[in-house]
Amino acid sequence: MRITRPSTGSSPPRTHVSNSVSYIQQITLEAALVLLDESAVISFYRDHGLDLRATPYWRLDWCVSDDYTTVQSNDPWEIAVSIVHNADTLTVTLNRNLAVTDIKRDTPRSVS
Repeated sequence: MRITRPSTGSSPPRTHVSNSVSYIQQITLEAALVLLDESAVISFYRDHGLDLRATPYWRLDWCVSDDYTTVQSNDPWEIAVSIVHNADTLTVTLNRNLAVTDIKRDTPRSVS
């Protein structure tokens, strides 16, 4: 897999990912770094009383392990990163450019 950053003139480079068998291992960290600034992810941590910005990324399993990343589609290309805290899961889907395309939160209901 190759992650390339094509020249876009004066605007910031956008990340593009080419398909290959091992791309998920190489893209996990790059996708995670994008998600560290995603408001839904920051709010997810805040809801659990945690400050995401105060936590080094290497201490977040979903940032450093591809176990939390799945391929949703090859055409169009999409991956999903599942962020788990206790029984609560936030799943963020990203496209080929690592732009967020969907966010789902699964919070189990308590049984009384």
